[in-house]
Amino acid sequence: MNTFKIILILTVSIIASRVLWGHDACVTFIGPSNYIPKLDLPQNIPLHSADSCKDCHQEIYDQWRESMHSKSSTSPVFQACWTVRNNPPFCSNCHFPMLEQKPKILRGFKETGPLPFVAIKNREFDTMLIKEGVTCVVCHLRNKTLYGPREIKEGEAPHPVKYDPSFQSSEFCYTCHSWGFPRARVKQTCYTNDEYK
Repeated sequence: MNTFKIILILTVSIIASRVLWGHDACVTFIGPSNYIPKLDLPQNIPLHSADSCKDCHQEIYDQWRESMHSKSSTSPVFQACWTVRNNPPFCSNCHFPMLEQKPKILRGFKETGPLPFVAIKNREFDTMLIKEGVTCVVCHLRNKTLYGPREIKEGEAPHPVKYDPSFQSSEFCYTCHSWGFPRARVKQTCYTNDEYK
């Protein structure tokens, strides 16, 4: 095959994938292994669970406990939709995004069918952590450091903490809060970010 044909095929493939897949969030979050990998915890935080945060952040913990984030994996609406589609693993990338929360790990797609996923059993699965849905560390923990929307002076927290201005923007939430999945005949499933704008 000559160079022109290879370049043409690659170009058409890239354009077609953008048309078929739409928003970047879908590409980002349903790729073969796109989940939040096992998160290394900083000192003084014993668990990935929100229970590890509530002693110091009781008010925020109480707000989270009443929020839909804490119910993202257990809400009856999500459970019904997920079950009727045979528990597709890519839904978990928003509803329970940490590796330890996933019963199965998405490894790729077959060539045919509306939901042609290939998944394997997850050896890291934690049956209690999945019930927390979008827990604190999902948004706040990166590289053994907790990030947040305010600047905190060194020594004021019992763990490493850094200010991240992106927490002040709705764009921070966009990957989960505004996407659809055309290949599965699912139109945009969440409009929250678009409604906010």
